[in-house]
Amino acid sequence: MEYQPNSTNVSLTYPTPLITQRTQNKSLYQKALAEGFSETISRIIAGREIDKNALTVRQALKPTLKDIASPHSLKDIDKAVDRLVEARNKDEHIFLCIDFDADGQTSLGVLYRGLVILGFKKSNLTSISAHRLIEGYGLNDKIVDRILNSTHRPSLVVTADNGSSNAIQIQRLADNSIDVIVTDHHALLDGPPSSAIAVINPIRSDCEFPDKSIAGCSVAFMLVLALRERLIELSEINNQISIASLLSFCGVGVQADCVHLGKSMTNRAMVRYAISLIQSGKSFVCWDALKALGRGEDAIDSEFLSFTVAPAINAAGRLDTAKHAGDLFLTDSLPTARNLVSRLKLLNDRRKEIEREMAGDAKKIALTKHHIGKNGLSCFLPNGNPGVVGIVASRVTQSFGKPSCVLAPMVEDKRIITGSLRSIDGYNIKDGIIFINKNYPKLLLRGGGHEKAGGLSFDAENLEVFESAFEESVNAQIKDLTLFPIVETDGFIGANELSLNLFDEIADLQPYGQGFPKPLFETIGVLSKLRMVGQPSVHAQVEFIIDGTIFKGIWFFSKNSESEDDQIMLGSTYQIVFSIGKNSFNGASNLQLLISHCFQVN
Repeated sequence: MEYQPNSTNVSLTYPTPLITQRTQNKSLYQKALAEGFSETISRIIAGREIDKNALTVRQALKPTLKDIASPHSLKDIDKAVDRLVEARNKDEHIFLCIDFDADGQTSLGVLYRGLVILGFKKSNLTSISAHRLIEGYGLNDKIVDRILNSTHRPSLVVTADNGSSNAIQIQRLADNSIDVIVTDHHALLDGPPSSAIAVINPIRSDCEFPDKSIAGCSVAFMLVLALRERLIELSEINNQISIASLLSFCGVGVQADCVHLGKSMTNRAMVRYAISLIQSGKSFVCWDALKALGRGEDAIDSEFLSFTVAPAINAAGRLDTAKHAGDLFLTDSLPTARNLVSRLKLLNDRRKEIEREMAGDAKKIALTKHHIGKNGLSCFLPNGNPGVVGIVASRVTQSFGKPSCVLAPMVEDKRIITGSLRSIDGYNIKDGIIFINKNYPKLLLRGGGHEKAGGLSFDAENLEVFESAFEESVNAQIKDLTLFPIVETDGFIGANELSLNLFDEIADLQPYGQGFPKPLFETIGVLSKLRMVGQPSVHAQVEFIIDGTIFKGIWFFSKNSESEDDQIMLGSTYQIVFSIGKNSFNGASNLQLLISHCFQVN
């Protein structure tokens, strides 16, 4: 589906972000220093939240596989394992109902490959994912119809990264003698579906699992892990059989789904181990094929997973069918994997073009609403692609510092509007959806999400009602707060601190992401050189003189739709907000400033 941009012209000004320094936990700072971290690194650590169950700062930041939470406190895990053991013994046919995003598709890798490792026959496993543009999200009625009409109707359905809000559909399957095991991590708006054999979801109110922030793929892994232990107890498999390789999928899914990477040792351990597996080349061929999208072995880090692998995987479900990503994770043929990666790259390139146009229109709508005092920025794009609304919502929230919901009609049924929400500190999307359901019953056809991201749908005739409901839900949580874009830094840094050694120390603290952002610094420098680069030319290669020393860098989006009239002056002094990068060429490496914001100092 191609996007047709809106040509509306808006002359209002965008809010200028407030540059502020992160609040420091003094106790954590002292602990980090005592454990041998440098002063700068200790300051970075003290500005972030870490897992309170860790015995040391180092354990919290660099957990091992032993620090991954045990699956046994997950509610219903034993029921699910019992049912899977029965299905294995009886050679039952199982459908794996998988979400179409990166968390869902990595869950497919975990479940399918995990079950095969544990002795399930490939011929008894079938994956099924909703077509985002045609069928919508999750285990909906269209997916149930496909399951019931399938040639090899299953006796068991296992969901991954969906199912918690599908009580009606699960009942339909139960009425047709099909059992359902739900593995999910999304909000349970009406409690766990009673017709399911098991509902494994860490955020259930009656679940004692200690980590409420794990991803959907991690919940799927917990099920496979518990099943492995049970089969060993029953002497069905050898205890030497390992499922550790599945953590390569978990690491990518965790990084892609923006779950908390600070306060969860489980999340951090999975991503760290995934990076080591992918770097080693001793895992699945999909990772060898995906490496071609990067810049070599040294570039395989948490940013590579977040900004290269995850968008490519998500592009399949956003613009076409998630089957491209699923096939990539299940193939054992490197040539096939490379062909699939090429397909994903093409889809992702097209996604970028559509996103750029949609983001321009959404920001114009948001700009108008921002200037009339709205705190919930709902942006309906009548020609929008529903597969891209989530990324566009992220751009809107980043530009305005306010919760946003970007909406578009369903492709196959324009009477239904679907939307994605993104948020800020102070507005919990999951709680916001619960508020809307309580105060506007039957408005939403579907709704669910996490603290910072979510999705929903409703009848198109209720657009104005939804926009009012969304605004009310935001105001109910933020109360009298004034919202504006905020850029948090790790403080001022001088030229004497900027070194490749600091780059290595920062790299050693990965993974970075939601809840544990990559360090940002601020400094003052004089702009001495500038050359526009990129297609289109919105970025700039620059040189700044900082404390008498010349530093090279990239100033991202130095010219864009929000600052076209800004005058960039050589010789002027700027406040620079940047992260630290490394540029390697012909065996030599140099420090590089990756500049996100730059403000002329009068």
